[in-house]
Amino acid sequence: MRIGIAPDEHSATLGPGTVLRLTAQSKGTDPGERAALVLFGKGSIEQLSRGGPVETIAGDVRAAFIERTQRLPEPGSELLPGLAVGDVRAVSDDLDAAMKASGLSHLTAVSGSNLALVAAAGFGIVALCGGGRVLRIVVAGLALWGFVVLVTPQPSVIRA
Repeated sequence: MRIGIAPDEHSATLGPGTVLRLTAQSKGTDPGERAALVLFGKGSIEQLSRGGPVETIAGDVRAAFIERTQRLPEPGSELLPGLAVGDVRAVSDDLDAAMKASGLSHLTAVSGSNLALVAAAGFGIVALCGGGRVLRIVVAGLALWGFVVLVTPQPSVIRA
């Protein structure tokens, strides 16, 4: 189940595996709508856990990367999180409009090229160290798995 939550200062900490508790009223939607059910929260949302250890570590690494990119001058501080880990929250409306007008909005989505670079890096490092074909494939697969956990399995990643 996917639940959309209006962004606030705490929503950046929500990631895969996060367990929330809330009281809500549900309302069915009309046929053909994107969502089948809409929940209207009553009261506060309580975060019970951030997920398992893998999700927690990936979330911490992702947050640290995004925090460090905010020290860069603009537009790099806005673009790098989107290019590297698919986080577009820092992209301003003006930059988003300019990227759409120039046909470059696809750059902020994690795509097959990102996955190919990660797999090639893992494969190449093992090859330089003299590892065999099976070890290269295993390391490339582990690198891909780690990258998918880091960037979250969003639709563009699943397609890639």
